[in-house]
Amino acid sequence: MDMGGMDHGGAPPAAASKKVIMHMSLYWGKDVWILFADWPGTSLGQYILSLIIVFLGAVIVEWLAFLKTNQKPGLNPIPTGFFQAVVYGFRVFFAYCVMLAVMSFNLGVVIVAVVGHGVGYWLFGTQAFKKKSVEPTLKDGGQCC
Repeated sequence: MDMGGMDHGGAPPAAASKKVIMHMSLYWGKDVWILFADWPGTSLGQYILSLIIVFLGAVIVEWLAFLKTNQKPGLNPIPTGFFQAVVYGFRVFFAYCVMLAVMSFNLGVVIVAVVGHGVGYWLFGTQAFKKKSVEPTLKDGGQCC
């Protein structure tokens, strides 16, 4: 019986026969798939690059969370609201990508994601790197209010 030129038997293609190990618990090692099949690859350099990318993704999530998108008086609320929605969309995108990377269960990825969020919060969410505002003082040294 002719099946229209389709081969329905025999061995699967070489790419489909590659054994994939899905870890369901935390593990160490450079052999990991993050977000895409075969990414980052099998070399140590590619693994380190992927850790840097996950770290930067977590920092970007925190930066977008603390980005000042407040509406200034006199501005049209429609474009300002659209800009706020776009920033929020990018933040959610990066947050989901970091979350999916963590779901690889690789301890290196988990550690750099947590450290990236911590560093991002430290840089953008705390007073550590914010400019100090000058409080008006009274000439006689008294307290205001």
